[in-house]
Amino acid sequence: MATKKVFDYVIVGAGSSGAVLANRLSKKFKVCLIESGPDSRYNPFVQIPLAVGFLVSFNRFSNWCYNTTGQKNMGNRSIFWPRGKMLGGCSAMNGMVYQRGHARDYDMWAELGNKGWSFEDMLPYFKKLECWEPGLEENARNDAETERYHGFEGPVRVSEVPSPNPLAKLFVKSGKNVGLSITKDFNGREQEGVGLNQWTASGGLRCSTAKSYLSDDVRSRENLTIMTNTTVKRVIIDNAKRATGVEIVDSEGSTVCASREVILSGGAVNTPQMLLLSGIGPGEELAKHGISKVVSLPGVGQNLQDHLNLAITCRESSSLSYGLSHKSLHRWLMAPFELATQGKGMLTSTFAEGGGFARTNSNEDIPDIQFHFYPSKIKRQMDIKSILGHGYSLQICLLRPESRGRVTLQSADPKDAPRIDPNYLSDEKDMNVFVDGVKLARRILNAEPLVSHMAEEISPGPSVQSDDEIRQFVRENATTIFHPTGTCKMGLRTDPWAVVDADLRVHGVDGLRVVDCSIMPEIVGGNTNVPAIAIGEKASDAILRSAN
Repeated sequence: MATKKVFDYVIVGAGSSGAVLANRLSKKFKVCLIESGPDSRYNPFVQIPLAVGFLVSFNRFSNWCYNTTGQKNMGNRSIFWPRGKMLGGCSAMNGMVYQRGHARDYDMWAELGNKGWSFEDMLPYFKKLECWEPGLEENARNDAETERYHGFEGPVRVSEVPSPNPLAKLFVKSGKNVGLSITKDFNGREQEGVGLNQWTASGGLRCSTAKSYLSDDVRSRENLTIMTNTTVKRVIIDNAKRATGVEIVDSEGSTVCASREVILSGGAVNTPQMLLLSGIGPGEELAKHGISKVVSLPGVGQNLQDHLNLAITCRESSSLSYGLSHKSLHRWLMAPFELATQGKGMLTSTFAEGGGFARTNSNEDIPDIQFHFYPSKIKRQMDIKSILGHGYSLQICLLRPESRGRVTLQSADPKDAPRIDPNYLSDEKDMNVFVDGVKLARRILNAEPLVSHMAEEISPGPSVQSDDEIRQFVRENATTIFHPTGTCKMGLRTDPWAVVDADLRVHGVDGLRVVDCSIMPEIVGGNTNVPAIAIGEKASDAILRSAN
């Protein structure tokens, strides 16, 4: 017999945004948080940062492990797309890099008609979520600039790299020696430059939203019910075009009802999939799969943007990196003890220790590429051989792609993976930025003091020099850095691709919101996890205001 449960709010997806909503709304209202994957909070692979490679590449229990369609501008390659499927979502399996993006990103959102989304509007939410540990160590509460840009009492712990590899420090010095500035805080007054990243970690362990927003105290609230390993079939919408709950995939066809709102927080892949399965989206796409149209919204699944990434990899002449060899065996053996006793050591690293933002063209006003320096030979996910031997890689991330893709359905079955087509490199400008980015990255790698540790560049290698050769290398080797956004674009109702308004309410449906990175009209110039958390904080305030 079908069961029916009633709550004030039903949240679908317990990732970087959904966990925030569950925490904030359940202080006052009865909330049900539904997650397709398991509880991740005590999984040692989630807790230990260095295990990120396993989580991203091989773990199919809490990773959707999607694949894109063959990319026509990249040799028809299908790109592996890992996405979090557990409490905490991608925050429980990402590289933990704490980046907000550039202030101009948010100002542009506001300029597009999204009132209340400028950087000055968003800054209070970034500060609200944050517990800034680097500032505490230096008594930075008395520093005016740190006070302006950072918070000290939020749930998300932000720390410096506990035990930076010596090669990461050399990367920063080499960046300076080719003319880049040194930036101590990428989330402060100035983003551009090179430096060491900050991480969402504390005591050497990962601080996911499952840990920071769904603590035992929060989970013990009578107002909060968490359903894990539960798949939602569709949003239930009545004849008045109001969302009243969701239907669960089970033998009885059970429903979870929302007296106030249903909130979708499944991310840039699963949220548009859920809208389409519920009859909300382009009419042609719905008809193709025999889904009855409830509301025609052509923008659902469109406007897909992602950060394409490319690695230049070098073999190391010394043995400072995180590679596995007889020279480093003692460090690997000592690593568990360092983590347990000091919260330091190589197990506290997700590899992305060095960072940077640069402009490949002087005509650009703000950085168009981001660097991640790895003291390891890692080129891409699922590259298990990269841990053997010693080396390092400099990852080049295309920050503001012009290319746009889309997410559509494979079928009307919610258990079937959606069809993901990022349409990478469909705009020639994106390739041009990569070519210039490779040249700048090589200048850094061949500058002192880092070059003194280079035995050879192994990928792409000395045979790839001309612009055409670099372009071919990009087509054959570039991959995602896991930042899909934009598929439920926030915008004015007059925008044909807009799916939600500035309060993240779905156009044409009452009682339904989208709160995750899919609402970004333009992708931010940096890592997307912390912006997703801030979106959750801002949306929580908007929902609570409207409920009064």
